[in-house]
Amino acid sequence: MGTDIHVYVEFYEKENIPKSKYWTTSNIASCFCKDLNFGRNYDLFSLISDVGRGAHSPLYRPTGFKNISPRLSYEVESEFYVKIIPDNQAEFLKHTMSSGKIITKSHADKLVENKSLIMVDNDRGRLFGTFGETILNLEQIMEIRKEHLITTLKYDPRQNLIDFIESKNSRELMNYNFNEDEHTYLFSTIKMMQALELNSSFLTRFVCWFDN
Repeated sequence: MGTDIHVYVEFYEKENIPKSKYWTTSNIASCFCKDLNFGRNYDLFSLISDVGRGAHSPLYRPTGFKNISPRLSYEVESEFYVKIIPDNQAEFLKHTMSSGKIITKSHADKLVENKSLIMVDNDRGRLFGTFGETILNLEQIMEIRKEHLITTLKYDPRQNLIDFIESKNSRELMNYNFNEDEHTYLFSTIKMMQALELNSSFLTRFVCWFDN
């Protein structure tokens, strides 16, 4: 089995970055793009969060999703976490069981016993086999692209390309699409994040995790 990445782009208003440890609806991020298809690019995975069989040293380590600010968007939380409800609400599951994202407490306890589920808190859990939860801002993901270009692009004479890339900062490099072929999704995702941040009141973040 291979490793899969799940990528989301979230945005939030700078003024809503919470100064308190308590969450409110005003400081929950919004999801702009859901589960982008990045394929199985292990070189990229290793650069993003030290995941996969890539040959490169990671630029960033997994951050995890605990105590992040602002809180994850509803879309990301609903995909990453399993909602756990009291057994007396089992009737509610008749039309939602197919998603597997809402389970009863007794079902959750069995999954924990079988080492299929990690209990996070009273009403949430996460499946075993998910790992590498990482959150990156725009500047960080542009740095990853720059390193990815240097290490993966084929060009003759190659040194000319490397010299050119290294002479530019990561933001300047976004003016150039190096015929990145299957890596265009990374370029396009960054362009999307840049477009959102053109409105200076918004910040974006690249949210991802992995599973087998």
